[in-house]
Order: sequence, then C-alpha cells, then structure tokens
Amino acid sequence: MFNDATTMIRDYIVDHGDEWEKIITNPEFTKNFEVKGTKLKNAPKTYDPEHS
Repeated sequence: MFNDATTMIRDYIVDHGDEWEKIITNPEFTKNFEVKGTKLKNAPKTYDPEHS
C-alpha cells in the first residue's frame, strides 16, 4: 500500500511539476515545511534518471 501511494505521488509530481513548484514555494507552505535538495541521489527504478 505504501509503495502504491509513493508511486502515485511521484507520478503526480512528474506530471504537474509547475504546480508542485508553486506549492513548495508558497509562503503558507514554507511557514511550516521545508523541502531540501532538488533531486534524489538515485532515480526510482521506473523513472528516467535524466528527468528534471
């Protein structure tokens, strides 16, 4: 179940990168959360490692 949820979230972020960027830079979000880094060290098996 957890793997399915993680895949769904990753797929949504890949398909909606601009929306994701707006969310994580929104002042209301950054008041409570911090997203560190720009990418994973290793891409998950089913994802293109060159995708940015």
